This record gives sequence, C-alpha cells and structure tokens, in this order.
Amino acid sequence: MGYLNNENKTQETIQADGWLRTGDLGYLDPNGCLVLKGRIKDIIVTSGGENIPPLRIEQIIKKELPCVSNAVVVGDGRKYLTVLLTFKTSVDAHSDIPLDDLSPEAVDWFKRLGFHFKYLSEVLNVAKLLQPSIYGKIIQALESGLKKANDQALCNSQKVQYFTVLPSDFSVPTGELGNWL
Repeated sequence: MGYLNNENKTQETIQADGWLRTGDLGYLDPNGCLVLKGRIKDIIVTSGGENIPPLRIEQIIKKELPCVSNAVVVGDGRKYLTVLLTFKTSVDAHSDIPLDDLSPEAVDWFKRLGFHFKYLSEVLNVAKLLQPSIYGKIIQALESGLKKANDQALCNSQKVQYFTVLPSDFSVPTGELGNWL
C-alpha cells in the first residue's frame, strides 16, 4: 500500500513491479538460491541520532543463542532497538520451505533447558498456548542470551531492549525474502 500521505517515499521503496526495496544486498547463486551479503545502508539511525551497525549485534545474538537462525535488528527512527528472532529449523531440499523440524542446534539448546522439543510447533503452539510456564522458561533463556549479547554492546544505544519470536524462518517461497532484479 505504501507510505501514508508520502508518495515520494512510497516510490523510493516500492518498485514498479511490486518488489519492496529492503535495503539488503544479495545475489542469486548458480543454483538460483538467494544469498544475502549485507545491507546497502548498514547503519540504523535511531530517533536520538545514534548510528548503530546492526550486523555486529545480529552476529553476537546468533553466537549467544545457537538455536536462532535469524536475528534481525530494527530500530531506524525509533528510540530503542528491537530484534526479530527465528528458531533454526530444517529446510525442504526441493522447495526451500522451512519445515517444522527443529535443527540439531535448536534441539540441543532446548535439551540444555530440560525440554525435549523436536518440532517448532511444539515450542510455539503447545508450550506457548497450553503450558505458559514452560514457554516462560524459554523466554527467560532467550532474554539471558540477549543480556549476554547486550553485555558486549559498545554503548547503551546498541543494546536490544525488546524481542519477538517469529512463527517461522525466512524463505523466498514463503514470502519473507525476495529476488533482486
């Protein structure tokens, strides 16, 4: 739909063929798979004017939370940083669609917490909806990993204050990623 009352910003962001310019850099490999290499503008500028390099923060978060496949830091024009997290799952070899099966790293991470989850649906549906105390322990473990990541921040403005866990990993077939033209 575009930006409300801002046609110029809409035209800058949405291409004529409908693709959204995300600010990411990437290319299609010889197999036709999208490879993300970075961002065109690799700086988030907060509402307070702080310049934040998100890639470093995202890498630290993924190191501290080996169960996470993607950590996307957002905060451009905002007072604080937020991160979108996805748990690591297997991917269908033919369609590239993320599966419900948790990756071995994620299974191991949950085992260290005392849980024997094998499927993402168990984590997001069963634990979250039917056993909130278990989901609370998962959230606490994620918060602990984020605290360790925040301890490595170069300044307070580079600390993530909020996070959310998304219901599936990113992929081209499911629409979270797209091809560059």
